Parts: sequence; structure tokens; C-alpha cells
Amino acid sequence: MLLIQNGTVLDPYTETCKKLDILIDDAGIIHRIAPTIPANYIEDVYDASGCMISPGLVDVHVHFRDPGQTEKEDIYTGAAAAEAGGYTTVVCMANTKPTCDNLETLQYVQDKARHVMIHVLQDCAVTKGLGGKELVDFEALHEAGAPGFTDDGVNLTSGKLCLEAMRRAKALGVPLSFHEEDPAYVLSPGVNYGSKAAKKFDVLGAMPSSEEEMIARDIELALMTGARVAFQHISSAKSVALIRAGKARGADVHAEATPHHLALTQDDVLTYGVNARMNPPLRTEQDRQALIAGLVRLQHLEVFALRAVGCIVHFAHPVIHQFLPPERLLHSHNEGKSSSLRLEYWYTVIFCGPTIWSALQNGYHRNCRQL
Repeated sequence: MLLIQNGTVLDPYTETCKKLDILIDDAGIIHRIAPTIPANYIEDVYDASGCMISPGLVDVHVHFRDPGQTEKEDIYTGAAAAEAGGYTTVVCMANTKPTCDNLETLQYVQDKARHVMIHVLQDCAVTKGLGGKELVDFEALHEAGAPGFTDDGVNLTSGKLCLEAMRRAKALGVPLSFHEEDPAYVLSPGVNYGSKAAKKFDVLGAMPSSEEEMIARDIELALMTGARVAFQHISSAKSVALIRAGKARGADVHAEATPHHLALTQDDVLTYGVNARMNPPLRTEQDRQALIAGLVRLQHLEVFALRAVGCIVHFAHPVIHQFLPPERLLHSHNEGKSSSLRLEYWYTVIFCGPTIWSALQNGYHRNCRQL
């Protein structure tokens, strides 16, 4: 048997957040949880002082770049980094090369995922080739194991196509995840419209309305169809308000937030330059605070899921290294390709609030699993 002592147990289902001992039997099943369990006759005892013990975390939005860009990441390195960070289930996005819009690519990922220690799920694209013109075969891909559908990285601009996608997803009982950024209002990508950074680099920037108008449209379509919709990496205060209002009206809508949108603002682009360029861009301090408030309040409103991985891997040395000290990062053991954030990063760097552990655990586990 294994006895884990002195750890802080955090369980969103029972709203537990206190120091407890855990006794696990030889079959790997929890036998007992109590404030104190004596170690009499138990040979395998682990002192978890200073550690948090929780159900496995879930990340509903990862990029393992496999197939097609395995010089940046692959299933094995990505899964190793997730496992090291406490994540037991992840959902890969469909913007691989080739796009995961067909059975062959989906099967490729599933075959590799069988050889890792965590659950690696693979979403499929909403439209063929992420082109926004023709829907994929939802039924065949779902039957083959796709848990959901997303054109992540590309806005689904056609309202007609989006409506039909929602109808099909609703019929199958699967979620859709949307990158909400109307290109008509992205005058130049990567930086916030009207920001000091936009002026410094002599570009117009991306308007918050590019995100907000698409979210408003898709909340109405979700209400009409009953589809379950997740809004990816939201960035503005108005987006938070729209989603909260949509949920109050009965829409089955959800959202995710990234570490960088919770920790940084448009002013940080002046310091970090192109390494702080992203879509959607970093926005104002008011927007950042609204995202944090939405996350902390999620126990009551369930607005947020969380995107946990610290960066999208495009190079062997992720840009997140320039923002965080090495002790905040967990590296995979295979060539150092990937990084994931320690959960304590959220507490010590961003929030420092008494309710944050419970809020984070809800976001990383319960809400993601419900989604």
C-alpha cells in the first residue's frame, strides 16, 4: 500500500481544500482519506508536504503539431510535458499538416496516443482544410473517435455554415470550439487596436470587436440550435460579459482563457516585441482583470474552462521562456521541445487570492470534463 501524507487535497466535486492523508491499496484504489493516517506497518510512505493533490487536470486546447511539424512537437513530447504538469487528459487541435479532417489523420494520432501515459484526444476540423467553405463528415469522424470539432486558428466567418455545423454537432451531442476573430476587424494581426505598441510598430492592430461580434453571433446560433459551443482564448471584457449573459439566457456556451491573456497586457508588447504578438492580441488591463474575475467567479457561473499549456509550440525554444523563470516550467524529457505551466504559477504570479485554488481546479478539471 501507498500512504501519502501532509498534502493539500483539492477536489472540485466535494469542494475540499485542506490537508489530508491518503491511503492507496495495492490495486491503485483509494482506500482511505483522513486528516491523519498512521504509517504503522506501511512501507511505502510519501511526504507530500507543500504539494497539492487533486484529480488529474484537463486541457481542452493543445497543439502537439503531429502530424506535419514534429520538429516542433509530437505526441510523445507533448504528452510527457502534460503529464509532468499534472494533466491526465488533453485535446489536440485539428490544424495539423495535413489537417485532421479525415479518418486517416485521426487514426494516425489515435495510434500514437496509445503509447503514452495520459489520454490524448484529437478534435477534427469543422471545415475541410480549415477552408471555411465545406463541412467535414461529422458523423464518420465522430464514430471514429473525434470528441469534438474545431477550425482553431481560423474564424468560421460564414454564418450559414456555422449554423449547419451547430445543427450537426447538436445531433451528435459533441461540442464545437471556435476561434472568434472576424478578419474584417483585424486590420493587422498580433497587437491590440489603438495600443501604444500598434503606434510604435506603425500598424493598426486587431479590434476587440473582431472577437466580440463573432461571439455575439454564435451565442444567438447556440441558443437557436442548442449546440454546445466553446469560445477559444477570449481576450476582452465585453466577451466575458457576453458569455455570462448568454449562459444566463440558457445558451450552452463556454470559454477558455490563456496564461498570457491573464498575466500580460498590450503594454507588455513594448517590452517583449514580436514575442508578445499573438491572435487574439494582448489587450488592456481592464480586459485582463475581467478575465480574472470571470475565472474566479466560475464556481457560480461556470463561464470558463482553462487553456493550460503555457504556449503554442512553434520552435524548439518556446517564447514562454522569456516571460517566466525556469522553475515555473516543466519540460518534457524528450529533446526539451515542450513546456507546461506548474499550477502554482497561477497562484503566485497572477492571482494570490484565497479562492483561486478552487477556481483553478474547477476550470482545469470539472468544467473541462463537462465540456
